[in-house]
Amino acid sequence: NMPRGLFLAAIIVMCIYLAMSVVVVSMIPFDELAASGSPLSAVVEKRFGSTGAVVIALVALFSTANSLLSNMLGSSRVLFNFGRDSKKLKFLSVLLERRKTPAVALLIVAGLTLLFSLIGNVEKVALITNFFVFLTFIVVNAAVIYLRVKEPAKDRPFRIPFNIRGIPVLSVTAMVMLLILIVFTVHALAVGAGL
Repeated sequence: NMPRGLFLAAIIVMCIYLAMSVVVVSMIPFDELAASGSPLSAVVEKRFGSTGAVVIALVALFSTANSLLSNMLGSSRVLFNFGRDSKKLKFLSVLLERRKTPAVALLIVAGLTLLFSLIGNVEKVALITNFFVFLTFIVVNAAVIYLRVKEPAKDRPFRIPFNIRGIPVLSVTAMVMLLILIVFTVHALAVGAGL
């Protein structure tokens, strides 16, 4: 059910983004949107005035906080699994007795999050976060390809469709696209840093 749920969620989110893009472009000319620092806020402000802009800013604030929280929790669980599967990183798999939460992994992620917050520039933090998210997805897709080659006969509850000689085309395509996104992200960081 999990792979189906993930695919369905991705399709729904894509449809929502496409619908939002059509609505936004139909309300404000694309050249005006391109010049705006926050296009969605510009559309809402044009339709509902400054009150709408405040509401959309609050929604963005809560949505960003929610994304940050889910990323922190997800990252700590990834570190926990590294610790559980590796003798050298065993300290990452320490769980609190009562709550069963990965204490050491959570502290490491919280510390890294605190360091990122000291940067003071939301755009740079977002770009750095994107870089690491893209890198994580590259590792996941590389692991899928590696396991498909190393253990091809292993029984799996879900197999990625569209394979060429046992290699999942979707994983290879995803890695190429992620590498392109990483290049653009690094370029944006370099431009922001004046390099």
